[in-house]
This record gives sequence, C-alpha cells and structure tokens, in this order.
Amino acid sequence: MTFNQLDTDDEITENDRLLTKKTRKQRQSPKSQRDIESPNKDASKWERITSAIRKRLKKDGLRMVLLIILNGFYLYFGGVVFYLLETKPKFVVDKRKHVEMLFNTFKSLHLTADHMMMNISNISTHDVNKISSVLQNIHSEFSESESESWTVTNAVFFASTVVTTIGYGNMAPVTTGGRWFCVFYAIVGVPLTVMLLALVGKIISKYINHLCNFIVKTLREYLYSKYEYEQVDEGTELRAPVWLALLFMLLVTSIFALMFMKMEQWSFSKSLYFIFITFTTIGFGDIVPHNDNAIWFNVTFLYIGLAALSITINLLIANITHQYRKHKQKIKIVQKIEEELEDSDEETLPADENGDVTEMADFTNGGNGGGKVAGDSLRRLSNTPVDNNSNNNENNNDKNLQNFGDGL
Repeated sequence: MTFNQLDTDDEITENDRLLTKKTRKQRQSPKSQRDIESPNKDASKWERITSAIRKRLKKDGLRMVLLIILNGFYLYFGGVVFYLLETKPKFVVDKRKHVEMLFNTFKSLHLTADHMMMNISNISTHDVNKISSVLQNIHSEFSESESESWTVTNAVFFASTVVTTIGYGNMAPVTTGGRWFCVFYAIVGVPLTVMLLALVGKIISKYINHLCNFIVKTLREYLYSKYEYEQVDEGTELRAPVWLALLFMLLVTSIFALMFMKMEQWSFSKSLYFIFITFTTIGFGDIVPHNDNAIWFNVTFLYIGLAALSITINLLIANITHQYRKHKQKIKIVQKIEEELEDSDEETLPADENGDVTEMADFTNGGNGGGKVAGDSLRRLSNTPVDNNSNNNENNNDKNLQNFGDGL
C-alpha cells in the first residue's frame, strides 16, 4: 500500500466523519432551536407547572375561580358573624305562666258571677284592652318559640339572600349589632356578587351560543333549510333565537325544581314556583328550604340560575327593542303619534328673548301645558281625515305588526 492510498483513505474517513457530524447537528438543530426559543428552559419545576396552568386557564376562567373563592369565603364569613351576633338560647314557652297571667288578669277585673253571666258587650273597654294585652304577650312568646333558630347553615343561607338582594324575609337580624353588620355587609357583598354574576353570565353565554348554533344548524339540515333569525348585537351577549333561549331557561328551572322536589319532598309545581321566585329575586319568603342539603345546594348553584335568567331577560329586552326600532317607521299609528307630539311641543313651548325654546316650561308652569299638548294631539288624531286607501293602510299595519311579532 502506497502513501498516496493511505492519504486518500484518510481523506475519505475524515469526510465521512465531518458529514456524519453535520448530519447529526442538522437533526438536533430543531430541538436545540426550540430550547433556545422556550422561555421556561432554565426555569424551575414549580415555574414550569405554574406556566402550564396559566396557559390552560383562560383569562375569564381564572377570574371566575378567584371570584368564586372570594364570594364563598365572604358568604361563610358573613354567616359565622351573623350566627355569633344573633344566636341565643332557645326560648321555651311556660304554659303555666300563661294560665296564671290570664287568671290574675280576670281576677283584677273584679268580675262577679253576674258579670260572667252577662253578655261580653257589657264589659268595659278598659277591661277588654287589659285582656287583649295579656293575649298579645302570650302570642308573641309562642311566636318567638316557634321562630327559626340561627345555625351556621341558616346564617350562610341568610347571607346569600342579602348579597343577591333576594331577601326572603323568613329570617332577619334583631340585634343592633346584627343590623349594623348587615348594612355594611351588603355594601361590600352586593357589588362583589354582581361582578361574579356578570362573569358567570358571560361564560354561560358562550356555551349557550355554541349549543344554539348546533341546534339551528341541525334544524336547517333536517327540518327547515330556510330557517333564519335576527341576531341582536346590542344589549346582550347571547346570540340565539328568543324561543330557544326561553326553552333553555325553562330547562334550567325545571332541573333545579326537580332537585328541590327530591330534597324537600315538595311537589313539582311548588318547587318550580320557589325557583322562579328565587331566580327573579322576588323573594316572597312564603316557601323556603329547610333541609340542610337543599340549603347548601341553593347557596352553591344559586349564581348559575340568577345569571342564566339575567341573560335570557336581557336577550328578550334587546330583541323587543330591536324589533320596535325596525318596524316603528312602518307602523303608521306610532309614526303619527310621534309626529303630532313633536309638532305640539314646538307650538306650545314658549321662547325666551333670543328666540330659543325654553325647556321644561310646561312643568314649571304647573303642568297645564302638558295637558294641553296631549289634548291637542288627541284632537288632531281624531280629526285626521281618512283617505281612500285606508283599507290598504290598515292591512299594511296589520302585516307590519305581524312582522314585528315574527321577528321575536
């Protein structure tokens, strides 16, 4: 073997080594590039876990978790404080004491046997008031003994009715400290609850919108391909037909009613009535849960129902407003009234020295101008001549009214 052959073999071996090294570098370069671009390459294990959690949780989701924790702590804190301020030993009725009170009262009236045999109308008014006062004291003691006692569960339930402004009225603070604490507790709790309800409603709206899009798409595909509905972008985050939103709300209230029907042994109508009164924050208080499980269920999932009903009502209001603005120019009677009111305002409002119309003149003059405007407007409407095409106009108005209803 010559030296030239050895040199050639060495060159081939060196070239293979360089080629192999270059190929390996190219294969590893994407991984190395990712490592360079990754901001968590040199981070600790805890920082990497935290970063992964932050990426998975969206902004609204993280805010909702924080608000749920804060509201839950605030409710429990308020319940414990109300319990400590309002709890007291259970009042026990002494029936023997009540009998003695009545006996001593009748004894003090000096009623003889003749009085007892006479008609009750012969007893003096002073004696009747005396007996009535004793009976009222007995009734108040019985009412106090039968009143619902404060427990931690009931106190938390009461706190939830304060911050949501439902206010059933079955329980209320009676001590001075409890009432003052309730005032300041509501000042902080109500805005905190409104923030949570707004965020819950926003998140629920997103899922309802996806569900409604799927239902509408299925409806167009299998039942009615030409189905269309108007989306209202102003005043609501819900993008769904009104009938579908109402159907969803009915489904939610029915599910809650079934839960309370099971836990409280109520009828379905009674449960549905309670849920509607609660979600609308009417809060009559004639029906309230007493079972601990039902109370905690109500406190936990109350915000979902309140938010769901709120966005449904907002959608209904937004659609009605949209349809009114859309069709009011086509409804002749509405247009006519608006024009008459505008003309009457221009004619009756006095002007100042510069010729400008003085605002609120009718109200500062005792309100007589407002009555005159209304009277003139009604008289002009009643004296408006009917043209030959009145039948056609009435038919057009009927069609416009029908279109107004169909748009909902």
